[in-house]
Amino acid sequence: MLSLIQFSCTNFNKDKNAIDSDAMKGKYELDLTPLIASLVKDEGALVGLVLSSIKANVSFYENNRGVLELNGKIVDLTAIFSDEPIDKIHQFGYKIENDSVFYLKTNEKEGFKQRAIVRKLGDNYEYLEFSFILEERDDISLNLVKIGE
Repeated sequence: MLSLIQFSCTNFNKDKNAIDSDAMKGKYELDLTPLIASLVKDEGALVGLVLSSIKANVSFYENNRGVLELNGKIVDLTAIFSDEPIDKIHQFGYKIENDSVFYLKTNEKEGFKQRAIVRKLGDNYEYLEFSFILEERDDISLNLVKIGE
């Protein structure tokens, strides 16, 4: 009887807007337009033009692991002229707490850091909005559109 009550409370009282990291799994295209607009305002149109050629995809996997992939002409051009190799793929760990707070871990030496508030833009996980919490500039919201599993 106790198990039935616990199951009922867990499933029927769950917030529909809470983010489930398992349901979030998949590959998303990252819309960088709000970030570019913010940088254009601060740095100028040339920076915006350069950054608008960057294409970014984010993949979320099981075990709270993820990958950020950067592509585009400016990334390729930078790789050609750089003395150091340019990493186009960045692995990270993540976790979601309090239904929507996104914590990011970019290397094994550091702990998780609170980086964004995540919300679904609809009833499913096809469209996500990440409102990033940045110390050095205004907060920026970026949209992710699911493009694959």
